[in-house]
Amino acid sequence: MKRIIAIIGTGSASENHINAYNEIENVRIKWIFSREIRRAHDLSRKYDIPNHTQNYEEILHDSEVEIVDIANSPYLHLDFAERALEEKKNVIIEKPIDIDIKKVKRFYKKYKNSDRSILVIYQYPYSETFKKLGEMIQSKRYGNLKAYRVKYFSFRDREYYKRWTSDPSKAGGGVLINQGIHFINLLYGFIGYTDMDIFALRQNVTHKIKVEDTVFIQAVHKNGIIGSFSFSSGLPNEMHIELLFENNIVWTKGGQVVVEGLDREIISTPTKGYFKNLIDEYFMNLKKSSNYKMNYKEAVMDLDIVSSCYRSAEKKEIVKFKVLDNRDIHGK
Repeated sequence: MKRIIAIIGTGSASENHINAYNEIENVRIKWIFSREIRRAHDLSRKYDIPNHTQNYEEILHDSEVEIVDIANSPYLHLDFAERALEEKKNVIIEKPIDIDIKKVKRFYKKYKNSDRSILVIYQYPYSETFKKLGEMIQSKRYGNLKAYRVKYFSFRDREYYKRWTSDPSKAGGGVLINQGIHFINLLYGFIGYTDMDIFALRQNVTHKIKVEDTVFIQAVHKNGIIGSFSFSSGLPNEMHIELLFENNIVWTKGGQVVVEGLDREIISTPTKGYFKNLIDEYFMNLKKSSNYKMNYKEAVMDLDIVSSCYRSAEKKEIVKFKVLDNRDIHGK
């Protein structure tokens, strides 16, 4: 049975999704939607998608469409998702799930027991490099995790910020909500989501825009783990994750995981294919359960953590983050 999909949006995220689907058997993209019909037309021709439209209702009323993949501007995500769920479509939502945490929590309560499936796209946990880190945390091979440090600098040029990405009413913020949120989801997916105290600072080091291009975050978890995040789209590219265990230090370097200790170990891992791995797992679980939820609760908490960081930076004070439904999520 083929999975029939409609793509919402025509930006880089949409193209990433299309390329992943094209690598998977028994998937057919039937529609591409954009409010700018010319962009929908161009992308449909580029990827040989048979239908393009600027009328969302055409997609919702197509009984063949099983999954609506939402990859337009973040402030629109849940508006499109809710309409699709009401029409009994499954939804895939590009991160962030949306930009308004109150709106997101209302959506979560309404649809957490929905008979339809929801996936929020976070592909980084499916990187072999990061999966290796997760295995080390979960196995406690080097003892309990005591601290972490994450640095992700990914320079964006002026052209990048000439779009909705520099408009806080559409993007919700800058580097934190658009790039940094990936690493919040990645790390807390491994170590677990717990109540914590957060202190954050944000600034612009390169770009003269209304959203931040650099942010620094300190976190103290209720279980005693401490950590920091540094994100920037205004500084030269650099990615580094360091984990301090009771008995070793582990860090990443490109596609390698380096273990520092009495016996130094370097583990090389593949660096491609993790978006496809995510979609493969989703489809596998969708076969087992038509109302499968993947990254749904975590995505709500990821945005809540981001919102807490923005409040901390604005007030210049520590902000307390509380887990959703007053229940910790343990690492997976």
